[in-house]
Amino acid sequence: MGQGATFWIFGGISALTFVFVMKRVPKTETGTIEEISDDLQKQGRTAAAAT
Repeated sequence: MGQGATFWIFGGISALTFVFVMKRVPKTETGTIEEISDDLQKQGRTAAAAT
């Protein structure tokens, strides 16, 4: 496999990762850490415990 193919594979994976993050990772800029943690727990997602 050449350098060009490696670059395009990396670029494709990066683009897919970007789309995944934009679609699936919740926005967190508008709330406090407590509000965000509560929202994630309500949705059934686990949040890292802030101690």
